[in-house]
Amino acid sequence: MVARIACLALTLGILVGCYDLPKPECGFACGPASECPSDYTCNTAVNRCQLVGTTPSCAAAVDAGTDTRTDTGDDVTPPTVVAMVPAANALGVPITTAITAMFSEPVDNISSLTMTLESGGIAVPADVAYSPSSLTATLLLLGPLLPGTTYTVLVRDSIIDLAGNPLGGTMSWQFTTAPDVTPPSVTSRSPGVAATGVGVGATVIVDFSEAVNGVSNATLTLAEGVTPVAGTVSYSTTPSRATLTPAAQLAANTTYTVNLTAGITDSAANPLSSVTWMFTTGADTIGPRVAVTSPLDQATAVPTTATIVVQFDEPVQSVTITSFTVNGGAITGTIAMSAGDTVATFTPDAALPAGATISVALTTAITDVAANSLAAPVAFSFMTAP
Repeated sequence: MVARIACLALTLGILVGCYDLPKPECGFACGPASECPSDYTCNTAVNRCQLVGTTPSCAAAVDAGTDTRTDTGDDVTPPTVVAMVPAANALGVPITTAITAMFSEPVDNISSLTMTLESGGIAVPADVAYSPSSLTATLLLLGPLLPGTTYTVLVRDSIIDLAGNPLGGTMSWQFTTAPDVTPPSVTSRSPGVAATGVGVGATVIVDFSEAVNGVSNATLTLAEGVTPVAGTVSYSTTPSRATLTPAAQLAANTTYTVNLTAGITDSAANPLSSVTWMFTTGADTIGPRVAVTSPLDQATAVPTTATIVVQFDEPVQSVTITSFTVNGGAITGTIAMSAGDTVATFTPDAALPAGATISVALTTAITDVAANSLAAPVAFSFMTAP
């Protein structure tokens, strides 16, 4: 039977009421998860049901046969965190664990400002999702946590319940992720394993599964049989990549071996398992290039007794006084080859003229051992000392 029950009484200024439904009425909170009776409205200023056109009241029709609980006044009980994941002071937490906080009642004002994560006092970027049905807030991270790291979760007292009561003080707890025990690995390589027809101007490129340390000429090597190939090794972090650039072109139709050692490690000192593979070059179709000259182009105050040296990036042939000229042949001299036919040295027959501009020209008559011509004519000049 439905009866009308007077629920409003004033005793020393205290509002007393009763209700029969889970939906608060008769002076109870009327936030987004509840309603007021049909002839009441929600007074948002005090978050209480109010008889339309009056000050907050609680006289309403209720089902007297279902509940006889009594309201002793406004909701003044603050919400609390009743469960958290990971647990406080947990160790060995997986780096992909979801970080959550469960509250004792429905709450509001949950955001990335009121629930945060930090490590060593530095904030970890994250958004926050809240589920009213489970009363649970979850941090939405941009990626996995760092291994072997201690984190602090803060749930701030600006979080409120539907009656406007703030959390009973800012709450925080810590946990530590599991250490990194996974070694880095090679995810791609160029040239590929057992590749053939590789260009003689190729570089060796290796990508890793994570950032690594220790990449050097000692841990990334290239060899022809047992003969090391000279080159420069560099490393970049985005992506995690090592590059070996040979100092000169590789030999044509030759098999090379690449080796990476366990001296390469990740940030947790997990070593790379040694990696070795081979590839074979194809025919040489690339012409030689000038790597460096001495004197340098546009040099000044060069001694008149200087010799002129040109270093190529591979062995060359046909370097003569007609393919390597000084001042158009006006300055005569002799040419000697060295360093496995990669360096040509012009020695003038007499001292160079003082205070003069000296021009050097190399023509495409110069070729490599595969008869590929110099990629383009080369010219440079310098000035002698007065």
